[in-house]
Amino acid sequence: MTVSNNQYVKLFANVIPAKGAKRAILCDTHRGDYRVIPKDLYELLMKYDGCSFQEIISAYGEENRTTINEYFNALYQEECIFFCDTQEEVDCFPQMNRTFDIPSIISNAIIDIDQNS
Repeated sequence: MTVSNNQYVKLFANVIPAKGAKRAILCDTHRGDYRVIPKDLYELLMKYDGCSFQEIISAYGEENRTTINEYFNALYQEECIFFCDTQEEVDCFPQMNRTFDIPSIISNAIIDIDQNS
């Protein structure tokens, strides 16, 4: 599948990118699994989620079109991303709220006890 220039790339709301020290992953919260991805792809997905393929190619250069298209094809096959035809369609899929509010003053603590305590 070749992504057309006027299609918009959108991550599914249940697929959460996470970046580590050496590599990144996509956590699929519905399936309970993850996929290891390159850190460059993580940066691309975080910065250009909901943008058109043409905007992404303009930012990364025409020489990277094939690689980006291969990444998107793999993510599409694994149901991590989908494509929209208009910006209005993209706006119908807002990001999931990922804030977590704890209803207490203290959320956790470490109690260190030894023979001198």
